[in-house]
Amino acid sequence: MHQAASQWSELADVEIIESSVKNPMIQVSAGRSTHYPCNVRFDSQTLAHAFFPPHGQIHVNDNVHFTMTNFTERYGGNSLYSVVAHEMGHALGFSHSPDSESIMFAYDTPRKWKFTPMDKYRMQMYYGTKKNQKKPKEEEENVDRRRTNEREKVTEQDDIRPNECRVGNPIVVQYRGEYLIFKSQWVWRVSSDWKSLISKAVSIDQLFPGLPNPIDAAVAVGRHLWVFVGEKIYVIYGNRIAHAPLTLKEIGINERYVDLAYEWHYFNPPAVYIWKGSRYWKLDEKMDYRKVDERYPKAIDLNWARVPKGVHSAFTYQKEIHFVRDDEVFRMNSSRSVFDVADGFPQPFQSFFGFCPRNEKLVSKNSSQISFFFLSIAILTFFI
Repeated sequence: MHQAASQWSELADVEIIESSVKNPMIQVSAGRSTHYPCNVRFDSQTLAHAFFPPHGQIHVNDNVHFTMTNFTERYGGNSLYSVVAHEMGHALGFSHSPDSESIMFAYDTPRKWKFTPMDKYRMQMYYGTKKNQKKPKEEEENVDRRRTNEREKVTEQDDIRPNECRVGNPIVVQYRGEYLIFKSQWVWRVSSDWKSLISKAVSIDQLFPGLPNPIDAAVAVGRHLWVFVGEKIYVIYGNRIAHAPLTLKEIGINERYVDLAYEWHYFNPPAVYIWKGSRYWKLDEKMDYRKVDERYPKAIDLNWARVPKGVHSAFTYQKEIHFVRDDEVFRMNSSRSVFDVADGFPQPFQSFFGFCPRNEKLVSKNSSQISFFFLSIAILTFFI
C-alpha cells in the first residue's frame, strides 16, 4: 500500500500518506463476500473494487491469495501491489485505460505495467504539476564537502584497534549468516544472534584483501556483498573481490557516493535500498539486482518519514529493519498501521552485544520526535 501511494505521489503535486484521521479522502480495507458498509458483494472473480472521490473507498477481496511481488507474473498469482495501485487510481478519480501497459488497464494480466504518459498527464490535470523538491545545488555541495572532510579525518586516525563493545556510527551488514561491523579501517564479525564475537577487529584489508577503507555502505545482494566506496561498488564473494568494481552510474545512480544501503526482508525476495541525501533507490530484482528500478529515485520522506534523521547504517534483525545513529539503534515496526519506531527504542547499540560485559547500566538517551504532516490525501491502514 505504501509503495502504491508513493508511486502515485510521484506523478503530481500530491502527497499520499498514511494517517489516522477520521475521514480520510482514501480509505483502504479488506473484506470477504458481503463486507460492511459496502453494498457491493465480492464474487469469486473480483480481486478488489474502489469508488471515485469524494468517497475514495478501496476494498480488497480477502478471499484472494495475493503474491508479494511488484507485478502479476502468472495467472492465479495476482500481485497485491498491482491490485492496490490500480484501485488507488480509481480512488484518485481515474477510469480504466485501454492501454494494456497502463496500471489502469481493466485486467490484472501477467505483465510489467507502468505509469504511462497519459496516467501522468491525468494526475497533473487533477492535482497539478509536481514542484521541484530537490535541495539547492549549493546545499548539496556543502554536504559533499563535509563528507569529504569527514573521510579525510577518518583516514588520519584510528590506528588503534577499536573496542568492539563501544562503537559509534558503525556500518552493520548481515552476510553469510553473521553480522559484519565496519568502523573506519576496521571490521569484526558477530554471530547472527548477537551473542558471540566470532572474530575481533582486524583491518578491512586483512579480511577482504584489496578492499579500500573507510567504506561508505555495505549490503548483501544475493550471495554477494556489495561494498560502496565513493563512486565504486566492490562486489565480494566469500572474502574475495569477485571482479573489477562497478560504479554508481553503471547501476543507475548519478551520485559521487551513497549514505547507506540495506536489505529489507519485508518482501520476498528481500528488497535492497540505497540512500543518498533526501532520496533513495531500490535495486530491480527483475534485472538480477544489477540496476536500480527505473521508477526511482524517490523522496525518503514518502515512505521512510518516521526514520530518525542522521542514521548511518541499517540492518535486519528478527525480521525488522534497524537503523543505527551514533551509538543508538532504532527498530522500525512494520506491523503497525503507521511505520514508525518500535516501542522501547532507541536502545544503545552495546545492548545488542551478548558477548560484552554487563557491569554497568545501559541508559538510552531520551529522545522525542514531533512530526508535522501537510496532507493532500490521507490513507487509513487495511488489515489482511
